[in-house]
Amino acid sequence: MKRYSKSDIIPEINNGNREILVYLSRKYFPSARRLLRVRGFHDELTPGIFSDVLAAVFLKLQQQSNEYVDFETYLIRMLNDHIKDLKDRNVAEETHADQSIAITSQCVSIMDEQSQQLLFSRIAGKMSYERIKEKFQFSNAVIAQYEVNKAFNQLEGIVKLRLNF
Repeated sequence: MKRYSKSDIIPEINNGNREILVYLSRKYFPSARRLLRVRGFHDELTPGIFSDVLAAVFLKLQQQSNEYVDFETYLIRMLNDHIKDLKDRNVAEETHADQSIAITSQCVSIMDEQSQQLLFSRIAGKMSYERIKEKFQFSNAVIAQYEVNKAFNQLEGIVKLRLNF
């Protein structure tokens, strides 16, 4: 593998040399992985995040044709910005998921008693349709399945109305 000096990196990127990506990956991935792990990302996610940032840096530098940028500083700044965006997006997704769960639980409480019991038996109790048939005294498992599906569809309609889908 060819070694590049700091002054050679930007011109090689501007020339579109893709071999530089292999060099940059080997040189900067260990420190980027450490940074990502310290910031709370799982080890399995670090290669994908790093490759996304490296590709973005490569494309931006290639488009700008700016030879006076310190590559290492620019890469770390872009990585930190990407981490911040991921954290902000993750917090927003978690908040949205928490709100959706709370709204769904409120929607279940609106349903009639038998529909609630059917859903609880199937989801929380992990009961088969045969056991639901016995518990609710349906004539066969197909009818039990139909009633559970009817309760799910009712809940889905209520949740869609509530979440404005």
